[in-house]
Amino acid sequence: MGIDNPWVLILLGVLPIVVWWARTSVSGHAKLRLVLATGVRGVVLTALVLAMAGFWIGSDSRPATVFLVDTSDSMLTSEWIKSGEIIDEYLSGTDHQGRVGVIQFGAEAKVVSVPQRLQAAPGLSDRVDGRGTDYASAIATGLGLLDPEAGGQLVLISDGTGDSSALEASAYMSAANGVPISVFPVDVVRNSDVSLLLLEVPEKVRVGARPEIGVWVESPRKTSARLRIWDGSQLVSDTSISIAAGTHAYRVGVLDLAPGFHRLRGELLEDGDSRLSNNVAETFVHVLDPVSVLVVGSDDDVAATLLADGRQARWVQPENLDDDNLTAHDVVILVDVSAESLGPRSIDALRSYVAAGHGLIVMGGPHSYAVGGYSGTAFDDVLPVWSDPAEDRPEPRLALILVIDKSTSMAVGTSEGNAKFDLAVEAAVDAAELLDEGDVLGVLAFDLDSQWVVPPRELTSADQVAAVIDRIRGIKMGTSTDLYRAMFFTRARLDQVDASIKHVVLLTDGRAHHGDFESLTRSMRRRDMTVSTIAIGEDSDQKLLRKIARIGGGRYYFVPDPEAIPRVLTAEARTAGQYAIAEYKFQPRLRAASPMFSGELSGQVFPELAGFVRTRPKPEAELVLVSDRNDPILAQWHFGRGRAVAWTSDDGAHWASDWRKWEMSTFLGQATDWAAPPPGGIRGGVPYVEASYADGLTQITVDWFDINLQFVDGRDVQISIIGSGGKDRKVNAVQTAPGRYRAELRDMESGVYEIRVDTMTSADRTGAVGGVVVSEASDTRRVNADPNVLRRVAMLTGGVQLNSLSEVALLPKLHGPENRFDRSHLLVIALVMFVVDVGIRRLLGGPREILSRLNERVRSVGGMAGKLRGISWYWSRPA
Repeated sequence: MGIDNPWVLILLGVLPIVVWWARTSVSGHAKLRLVLATGVRGVVLTALVLAMAGFWIGSDSRPATVFLVDTSDSMLTSEWIKSGEIIDEYLSGTDHQGRVGVIQFGAEAKVVSVPQRLQAAPGLSDRVDGRGTDYASAIATGLGLLDPEAGGQLVLISDGTGDSSALEASAYMSAANGVPISVFPVDVVRNSDVSLLLLEVPEKVRVGARPEIGVWVESPRKTSARLRIWDGSQLVSDTSISIAAGTHAYRVGVLDLAPGFHRLRGELLEDGDSRLSNNVAETFVHVLDPVSVLVVGSDDDVAATLLADGRQARWVQPENLDDDNLTAHDVVILVDVSAESLGPRSIDALRSYVAAGHGLIVMGGPHSYAVGGYSGTAFDDVLPVWSDPAEDRPEPRLALILVIDKSTSMAVGTSEGNAKFDLAVEAAVDAAELLDEGDVLGVLAFDLDSQWVVPPRELTSADQVAAVIDRIRGIKMGTSTDLYRAMFFTRARLDQVDASIKHVVLLTDGRAHHGDFESLTRSMRRRDMTVSTIAIGEDSDQKLLRKIARIGGGRYYFVPDPEAIPRVLTAEARTAGQYAIAEYKFQPRLRAASPMFSGELSGQVFPELAGFVRTRPKPEAELVLVSDRNDPILAQWHFGRGRAVAWTSDDGAHWASDWRKWEMSTFLGQATDWAAPPPGGIRGGVPYVEASYADGLTQITVDWFDINLQFVDGRDVQISIIGSGGKDRKVNAVQTAPGRYRAELRDMESGVYEIRVDTMTSADRTGAVGGVVVSEASDTRRVNADPNVLRRVAMLTGGVQLNSLSEVALLPKLHGPENRFDRSHLLVIALVMFVVDVGIRRLLGGPREILSRLNERVRSVGGMAGKLRGISWYWSRPA
């Protein structure tokens, strides 16, 4: 029992006046009629006052209606306004007496009004997260507002976009609770809406790459729009695009981005677009530093060329190459480096380095490929060419001149008691024994003077070789040295020799104090002579001897331990007579297109080359440049996860000197770009980060193997997730497989996140960077509503589909009868009692007189019926 408006009960104070008035109006009647008239009029008055006061008796558990209003980003503002009109229409249909609740929902549900009598639809809030459509939460909240005993109904006002499976599951739950869900599909014309669906850009690029952004746009009509691309708060692109009807991708370039992690946001501005929430998309790009190059060789010319071209390059000599140098760089360039100067361990490390995803470029010269002892090493695996030349090579005629220092400094003994001079003599003997029949050998011993111990002569028999050896062993020690005089005499005598290969090996431990060695060596090269040098010990003039070998087109050897002299000279003697080096001028031909000759090099005529090292191409290799006789000049291929390039000419010191005047720096730069690991590729020694987001779950995976392609296990891997505001969230990854670590996160706000991976042990610390886009709910990108989903919800729960405001009046009919005595009942009682009151006052006489007059009235009514039947027969009879 209750009274809604208790202040109205004050009107009951006039009840005595009404009773007195009733008594005076029937004062001349019998006592019984007086009592009845007074009582009935009192009941009428009491019923009216109680009805006005909202008096009721019984339970207040009456059915209620709860409206579920979708205010997610997929709903237009005009659709919000229409939901208020729907609620107002319902309230007017119930004369504002129904109990109505309102729930507003998007990615979350919010109770705007609990079930109660409302005079108008309540206002909706703009603080509800609209980045999703959580039907399940809205329906569950609505069911919670209904009284289980009284029941009620839900009314869903939505466009039907979002997770349809969750909506259907919630509909089944509502049906199980006996609560119907009526639906009002929002049917606002959206033909003018344009949507920016997605931004596509490589996750990682090198600095200066100027990546293109793929912009996916959905439009129901042909139009034009303005597209802006922001890098954080900086506008990096502002352009107009013509949009075709349908879903299409458009390419947009951006300015150069500095190294680092960049959050990119696209905005599409189009006149007349009714929705702005789906005109924004986000992505990220990680701009890496330039390709890091390690140049290995006897000088830093190539490194200087790359640095001048804006590249990151570092130079080391072959003996200083180690694993740390390798892993710190993307590409290694070997410039005329022999296998001996590297050693087997470094060559094997280079093989693993390339297989693990890095790049290798081998530039030729007189110390490389076959002449550098590459055959039979790991170079045969990793390079796109075999180092040994073709089998059908001609037999060359070799003229080998050994120029041996016999000064007093050569008499110094080694740790094993052997004098440097004695070791040099025995090395010369070994070299003589290696020559083939028909080759020419000459031996010049020098101190201040120069003496032809063995004048250049053709070796035609074993007896002649034995005689030459005896003469070599007869060399006597001298005094000081005059290296320039010795080289001058050698040039003069060798110029008179007829041979296809003329090679000089200079062996000394001293220093030269006079002479223009550069001009002398160049003149020897013009006469098709090559010069190799062997520097013995730390006191030797290493800089000069290296320069002579480089200009002379030969090989330079530094022998800190004189005990190695025989081995080095023997190897040089073998190399000198090989067919591997081809020296003549020719113009290389382009055999296949390659990114190394793209851009400004595309279509250009290549300069001449003056020589190269002969090799054989592998079947799987791509031959880019060939000689006029189809010998490989430039070849490329993939090895393991990495790439290798073979350039069989030199770096421009002699054979490719015209290329230095051309575009050598551009060629080297583009060659390193091709050989370098792709910016987003997996490579050994560096953890690889991959992240994804779907259905509220962010997954981060880290794959890690070392430079030898072995999985890295048992490490502590910490992941930092950094939002646009700089907020840092840290999680620890768990190892789930060999070399694989994983972490998962939920409930992340939408936006672009930078991911930093720190892998820490007591020995080292390695880092990696990635990113992930946590996108808004997918329904915010939808253009059209989906009424079919809503229609199925109404069918499953026993509700109705409302298509217009006029149909909203059907909703109250779904209520069951109310189980209580209230205003409507009181008004009926007042009306009945009023009729009784009128009868008491109008009827005169006693009870018998009243009954008699009533019977008479009934009989008169019956007679009137007979007369009416007669008239009807008269008009209906036939004429």
